[in-house]
Amino acid sequence: MLPFVTTWAALAAIVLVLAIYRMVLVSREEPTTSLHVAAGSAAVAHDDTRTEKRLAVVDRWGQILTIVGTIYGLVLAGIYLYHVWLSSASTPPQ
Repeated sequence: MLPFVTTWAALAAIVLVLAIYRMVLVSREEPTTSLHVAAGSAAVAHDDTRTEKRLAVVDRWGQILTIVGTIYGLVLAGIYLYHVWLSSASTPPQ
């Protein structure tokens, strides 16, 4: 079972890293309510669009890997509980 649990832990770690990366992206993003009056406002708008695209990709992968990790973890827990149930059922009572 160790390789399967290790795989699940790696999935959980990747989801955690994506969540931290998303927090970093959001913290660097300027509020959308600010007014860009300067001559370089087009460049700022381009950076905002690029950040929004990165956030969309991170969110999508975060959702996918969270769902996969949750289902994988539940299946592992079910297999473990089934194994424990079988081993307790095969042991004669004393």
